[in-house]
Amino acid sequence: MGTLVCAQFECSRNVRKLPPLAYTGFDRDAARQRRIQQLTENVQGFVRSVRDGA
Repeated sequence: MGTLVCAQFECSRNVRKLPPLAYTGFDRDAARQRRIQQLTENVQGFVRSVRDGA
């Protein structure tokens, strides 16, 4: 189910897009890396909850 949702919403593809420039000096690459890391943590948490029956 999680794979289906991510495939249809293109989670991995979307987090890798550079975010818009929020302000002068905004580190877009660092923001993208944070989004990738957050997605990784969310997917790992989902897998754990399914595995553990939570």
